[in-house]
Amino acid sequence: MKEKLNKIKSDAEKGLKLKSVDQLKNLINTYPNDLELRNSLANLYFQSGFLDAAGKYWILTDPRNDNIMNCVNLYELSKNYSGHQILREIQFKGDKSELTSI
Repeated sequence: MKEKLNKIKSDAEKGLKLKSVDQLKNLINTYPNDLELRNSLANLYFQSGFLDAAGKYWILTDPRNDNIMNCVNLYELSKNYSGHQILREIQFKGDKSELTSI
């Protein structure tokens, strides 16, 4: 897993961000309980300027800083604060007991 993450990071640094996004999404589907993968994807989206997409993947984490809170708020706004639509898009397939209560 660490080797895959290093390759993804290397690809992103080379400018292959779409490829890195796809690889991270595949890893999230394979390891749904690994919340750090969601965090890595959110960081990649954030660094690429896709703030609402970053918020989609940060929505399940504690808002540790203003960037995370702002991205999550922007994501919620982009979905017109529709809880139904947000829940449908998140599709968390891991162990829900691993999530922190926000």
